[in-house]
Amino acid sequence: GWQPLTEAAAYNRDNLFHLVDGQADAFFAYGFEQAVTRRYQNADGIFANVEIWQLATSADAYGLFHAGRAGQPVKIGVEGDADPGRRLAFWQDRYFASVSASGSIPDDVLRDIANGISSQLPAGGTAPDIVSRLPAENMVEGSLLFFHEAISIQNEVWLGSENLLGLSPQTNGALARYTLNGATTRLLLVEYSHTDSAFEVDYS
Repeated sequence: GWQPLTEAAAYNRDNLFHLVDGQADAFFAYGFEQAVTRRYQNADGIFANVEIWQLATSADAYGLFHAGRAGQPVKIGVEGDADPGRRLAFWQDRYFASVSASGSIPDDVLRDIANGISSQLPAGGTAPDIVSRLPAENMVEGSLLFFHEAISIQNEVWLGSENLLGLSPQTNGALARYTLNGATTRLLLVEYSHTDSAFEVDYS
């Protein structure tokens, strides 16, 4: 019962600002390669916006998905996240996909649309190894982030205008919040491409 209202629109690094004005750098930090969007409408006049993002690796797809989680876990792709009746997002292989509706629609309809996308993508996907190195005990649910650059964690840890940790597209990082003795603290782990880079970091 859904009809396309637009042709599929494709975006690359040169024109992504047309889709996410002012936020392109946040996607570039996760190895953005290209994205495609299309809008649909049902008989009740409700719109559904579909987006599929292709990233450099499955680790980047994992990172982009976890950076935007805001709802309830749902089983689709490798991991899914949903606001019932309104939005469903998931990651699979090196892709991040989302469906968002302008009004309330049944959850099974939202899932059907998402499953249709999932069936057209390569199966599987591997989470970055570094996230498994953070202890699970006392971790605040939903706080785990994977990142390469500071822009991806600036809402959790402000590193200032200088690149104090020597972060780059070649670094892998994991960050999570923990509850310890009634207080909340953050644990950050960065993996560098070689030992010298880690040794040279001065975080004071």
